[in-house]
This record gives sequence, structure tokens and C-alpha cells, in this order.
Amino acid sequence: MGSQSLVGPTVDGEFLPDLPENLFKTGQFHPDVDVITGVTSNEGALFAMIMSRDIVKDGISLELFESIVRNGMIYAREKSKLVEDLVLFEFTDSADSDNKIDMRQLMMDCFSYSGFVAPAMLEAKALAKGGRQTYVYVFDHRPVYSPIPDWLGVVHGLDMAYVFGAPFKNIPEPFVNAMVTKYSEIEKGLSLYIMRLWTDFAKYGSPNPPDSDPSPVTWPKFTEEEQEYLVLDLKPRLERRYEADGVAFWNEIVPKMVELTQTEKTNTGETAAKDEL
Repeated sequence: MGSQSLVGPTVDGEFLPDLPENLFKTGQFHPDVDVITGVTSNEGALFAMIMSRDIVKDGISLELFESIVRNGMIYAREKSKLVEDLVLFEFTDSADSDNKIDMRQLMMDCFSYSGFVAPAMLEAKALAKGGRQTYVYVFDHRPVYSPIPDWLGVVHGLDMAYVFGAPFKNIPEPFVNAMVTKYSEIEKGLSLYIMRLWTDFAKYGSPNPPDSDPSPVTWPKFTEEEQEYLVLDLKPRLERRYEADGVAFWNEIVPKMVELTQTEKTNTGETAAKDEL
């Protein structure tokens, strides 16, 4: 679809016998692995960060956002004007098209939902339905000492700094180091908390083992019905159904539109073949 710049799965028939969403639907995934999965609260900032700073620093135009969608930067699997029109309607219909700052955030939201949030929720629901113990988080803490602009928010990858203890040692990771210059004492506490959750999960299969030290909140398993997740910031808390509208758009509505487009192509091809006969 236009510029095929997104990284996606390749179905080779051996390692990956089908598209991940199809494997999830049919239950064809590893049956014995429990999972912690999650996102940061502004994953789509990654897309803005790889664009030219001069292009995005003061916001973007509606025309640029349309170009991004039309060139397959948001949804690159199936070339479909119907899907492109639907995406543009969903993300720009009620927006002030002259407000470049709002358009920039809409672009990041669109990339967040399509590339990270919707796939993560699709995976979590499938794993939970398949009986796997699944724990979902949203990392929502922006570092106190960060040289990147405030409008980027909590960008892709920031959670890993706290998972691997970056506040306590200098990790040679250019991407993380470019986003955080130093850490406060309370951020060290957040990192300790997160590392304990991850290590308890690895040891006991649960981030809430019975003999563990008191925790600010008990992290429940993710279920299809409740869809609870843990918000990781300086005051951890539980919430439900993360970005439900955006998730439904990408996991339910867009696939239906793609299917409709494919059906129309098939019918058109059959009609053309009959006409030739």
C-alpha cells in the first residue's frame, strides 16, 4: 500500500503459518505461556520522532495527515480507498482542521491505536480467552528530567527504562538515554516497583504472589469481560477497557471494511470475466 514502511509479519507457512489475528481467532498460539503485555500512553509519538523536527514541531496540516494515510503509513496491509476514507473520517471529521497542534496529536493517536494499542488488546483478549494468565499495563509516567518536548508525552520504549533498572545504572541504550538525562528518587521507587512486578511474575507466574511485600495495588488478570489493566505511574491504579473506541475501530470496523473491499473486488472481477465471455 503506497509506501510500505511499516514493519509487519510475513506469513511464510512454517514459522508463521497465518496472520497473527487469524491464529489468535483460531487459538493457534503457544498454550503454556503466561504473558505481561502493555503499551505507553503515547506510542504514536514514535512516528512523530522519526519525522523531520521542522515538520512536526509546530504541528501538522490536515493535508499532511491525509498524505500520511493515503501513502499507507498508518494501515499498509490492504490498499483500500474505503479504509483510507474511513480512517480520515474517524480522526478528522470533528477536528478543527486549522489547528495544527490538534492535528499532530490526532496523527500520533492514529498511529498509537493502529500500530500498538489495538494489536496489544487483540493479543490480550485472545490469550485470556485461551486460558493464559495475562496481565496488561499502560505506562503513563513522563520522566521529570527529559530533554524531549512535552507534547511527545510518554513515548514508545520509556517503560523499558524502568523495567531494566535504568534509574540505578547507566544503560548504554541511545534511544532511552536521549529521552532521559537523570532520574529523581521517586522515579527510582517506580523502577523498583516495576522490577518487582516483573520478577515476581517470572518466578511465580503472578505479579502478586501471596508472600510478597505490600503493594500499592493488586494487579488483576486481564479478562475479556472486565479488561482491567494497571496504570504504571507514580500513583499506580487500575482502570478498565483502555481506549475502547480506538481499539474497536481498528480491531472490528477496519477489518470489516477490508473484507467488504475484497468482496467487491472479487465480485467486480467475476462480473468482468462474465462480460468478456
